[in-house]
Amino acid sequence: MPERKVFLAFPTYGLVHFEAVQAAYAGCADTPVALFRSSDSRLPHNMNRLWCAALNSRKQHGWTHFAMLHSDVAPEAGWLTILIDEQERLGVDVMAAVVPIKDHHGLTSTGVWNPQTGEVRRLTMTEVMQLPETFTAYDVADVLQPGLKVRVDMPLLVNSGCFVCQFTTRWPERVVWRFVDEIVHHDDQRFEARTMSEDWDWSRQLAALEVKVAATRKVRLTHYGSEGWSNQGAWGDCQKDPGNA
Repeated sequence: MPERKVFLAFPTYGLVHFEAVQAAYAGCADTPVALFRSSDSRLPHNMNRLWCAALNSRKQHGWTHFAMLHSDVAPEAGWLTILIDEQERLGVDVMAAVVPIKDHHGLTSTGVWNPQTGEVRRLTMTEVMQLPETFTAYDVADVLQPGLKVRVDMPLLVNSGCFVCQFTTRWPERVVWRFVDEIVHHDDQRFEARTMSEDWDWSRQLAALEVKVAATRKVRLTHYGSEGWSNQGAWGDCQKDPGNA
């Protein structure tokens, strides 16, 4: 394995939590990490600027990994080392920490996408605790639909708040961060606005490119809003996704 060299992206806009800044500088003690910040209200554009900066400097600096940390996510010290170690242990390209959504429902921004219906099935913290500490779509399928572990046709969707990915091959040149919005006209003449976040759409692109993706709760973290929301333990008033995702 080549020496690890990490491009750490820190997109910001508005409030930046001190705990997240601390975490950005405490990602790992044994790996060269260069921290890059970009601030823009257009989140996908902000992330694309950082992604392009990493691609454009990859040859010069020899980045082996690209990592991202959001300014309201505060993982434990050494989180970057944990993510890379788990990535290499499972032999996957992308490893993302499970990040809870900032409310009392116990939903997370990690889920699976059904290509037939276009719907996303979010995992709850209760379900996350039933999964292995680090898991793939195969593990999720086994929990949501026991006995179907042999075949997985619903890709794993991960969040962009705390992740690392391998950055030495060509697939990073073929993806883009973007919001996907549409208006659906139903048969009953009702109109419905739908949206897909930039990280879920990015995950769909990864699936199309057959990029291997996994998620983990091994990195302990807090998602800050009006209060802190932890990714440890089963909590929340939703045992499973109530829908409308």
